[in-house]
Amino acid sequence: MKKLLFFLLILLSIQNFSYAKLIEFEKCYSSKNILNSNETDLEKPENLKWSEEYYKVKETHLYHSFDPKKYDKIIKLGNQSIKLGEKNNFSIYFYNKEIGPKQIKERLKEIKELEKQGYYKVNPTRELIFSINPKNGIITRTIIFSSDEMNAQSHAHSWHDLRLEKEGRKPFKWDYEKIKNLKYKIDNLSGGIIQATEINSSEPQKITINIKSGLITLITSLRSYEMTEFFICKSISGGSNKNDYTQYWWAVILIAAVIFFIYTQTGKELKIRK
Repeated sequence: MKKLLFFLLILLSIQNFSYAKLIEFEKCYSSKNILNSNETDLEKPENLKWSEEYYKVKETHLYHSFDPKKYDKIIKLGNQSIKLGEKNNFSIYFYNKEIGPKQIKERLKEIKELEKQGYYKVNPTRELIFSINPKNGIITRTIIFSSDEMNAQSHAHSWHDLRLEKEGRKPFKWDYEKIKNLKYKIDNLSGGIIQATEINSSEPQKITINIKSGLITLITSLRSYEMTEFFICKSISGGSNKNDYTQYWWAVILIAAVIFFIYTQTGKELKIRK
């Protein structure tokens, strides 16, 4: 009986192991809902699934090299003809554009057309990693900008400062931080759903992570409204459905092993008693 209890304890500890080790998600891309609260069937969180194609398109950033002489250059964005230096036309992002299976080809075609007009692509532009540590109850959100992205942002900032100068305004003091880390304290962890609150922030974000689907929701409470961001991420460790099924089958194998062990030990004890 003692041996049975011992093996059952081992089994339970293995089943709960996934919630004791580090869980990480990478290659995260944003859904359109980051800027648009009107959800569509394509961009509803429950319909979003990670794929390499979606990731490459969503994380595409296009920049135009800085050249003051080209400030008044006319470029085409869809059906619009606009000046390169106006607003933020010198940098174009695709994370806020709706994408479904049929839209991927259209977006790829759009990217090629913009490259012909002098834009260059940095893809993927950054590395976004969510690390969940159940032991200390901390989630770390790490943003790593590549050297190419930093250089591209420098061009974009130069365009932006030139526009402000033409409007008679002072330029910004830009932050060129290559690596950013944000910390969140876990409030609840159950049923494969993790909820946490940002640490050391005057306007803390709320984060919800669905470990199985890789859907991560960030809610930022601002003074007048709430901004919701959705990220679809790829599991590095501990979060995929495949991992869950693997753990399930290991549990089945262990249960079978325990039953077999008890059966053989009971048989031996009966023989000894005879």
